[in-house]
Amino acid sequence: MRLGLIYILFTSSLFAAEGGVHHEAHVSELMWPFFNFVLFFSFIIYKAKKPIKEGFDKNSELIKELFEYAKAKDEDAQKKIALYKGKLDDFHLEVDKLNKEMEEEFVNFQKETIEETKKQIERASQDAKRKAESEKNRKVREINEELLNNIILKTKDTFGTNSTLRDKATSKIVAAL
Repeated sequence: MRLGLIYILFTSSLFAAEGGVHHEAHVSELMWPFFNFVLFFSFIIYKAKKPIKEGFDKNSELIKELFEYAKAKDEDAQKKIALYKGKLDDFHLEVDKLNKEMEEEFVNFQKETIEETKKQIERASQDAKRKAESEKNRKVREINEELLNNIILKTKDTFGTNSTLRDKATSKIVAAL
């Protein structure tokens, strides 16, 4: 079959080449060029077979190494993804924990603030009562002193103007001594 195909190709090229010159070609004229062609390409295939095979073997080794390298990197990436997913889950748990702690601290702070405010109000109320009591006592003392001073002044005036009262008071004081 190959020979038939080669024969058809050569004869068709002969018919195409025959257009300008009226010379009829024969298959025997193409035998030596065909033989040279086959010999030349057989020699090239014989010489190039080993380097081509080595190149393909080398490429297959490189591809195998790259595949193994990619497989190892994929495994590492899968481990890292799992690790980061775990960390992310832990992070969400940690955020929830911190939020709960923050809420508890806020509630405690609020309670402490309310208690402290109540204590300060109570202390201020007691201080105000003490101050009012102190002011009241001071005013009472001032009024008592003023009243006593007024009584003493009126008594002095009364004793100074009335000599009989003065004599009676003097005799009573001396008798008491």
